[in-house]
Amino acid sequence: MRVVLLQNVPKLGLKDDVVTVKEGFGLNFLIPNKKAAVASPSLVRQAEERRKKRVVKVEEALKNLQEIKDKLKGASLTFRRKTEGKKLFGSVSEKDLIDAVKEQCKVELTKEMLVMEEHIKDLGAHEVTVRLSPDISVALKIIVEAE
Repeated sequence: MRVVLLQNVPKLGLKDDVVTVKEGFGLNFLIPNKKAAVASPSLVRQAEERRKKRVVKVEEALKNLQEIKDKLKGASLTFRRKTEGKKLFGSVSEKDLIDAVKEQCKVELTKEMLVMEEHIKDLGAHEVTVRLSPDISVALKIIVEAE
């Protein structure tokens, strides 16, 4: 039985994919749970058009992420903080990094994109990974100096 998936189904396919499944699986699970519809010629044609549009959008998004990666690649952010020895009184947090990247690189980041185990609390050079997508990451150089 051929069906068009109406939503992503794990281990079967993505939305708008045309797949062949056993008749019992299609009639007893996929169609009643509105996860798929019987593949008619017009429904298959509509699904193909939506998939093509989705592919174009994904390619544009990847292109934009690659441009952002190129902007951030050579970036180095410097922070001046009050210190006691080599320790900072405060710390450099995700919010500080997001604000600095927005100001210096003109790039909007979210907290989820920054990979930091903990806030930066020491003087010196540090490296923070910015994960733009599961496949695209860039290392951001952070320098913390005493005031």
